[in-house]
Amino acid sequence: WLAGVLATDSHTVMLVTHDVEEAIYLSDQVVVMSARPGRVSATIQVPAPRAQDRAAAVTSPEFAEPRERALRLLAGGAA
Repeated sequence: WLAGVLATDSHTVMLVTHDVEEAIYLSDQVVVMSARPGRVSATIQVPAPRAQDRAAAVTSPEFAEPRERALRLLAGGAA
């Protein structure tokens, strides 16, 4: 639903989620937060434009790099 709205409307949306795949699929930019105290660990630019086909998007190499970077950050690793 949100992907469809974002495709037709140019509003800025702030989405808070624990789902890394969802965040990257729906966003142009993802802000990764640290554990307590919650601070910004990194800001990840999502390079690929939002694809219509979610299944194709989440398996693409352009999608894998920011997903892996976000997961490393969330595990406490370096960006």
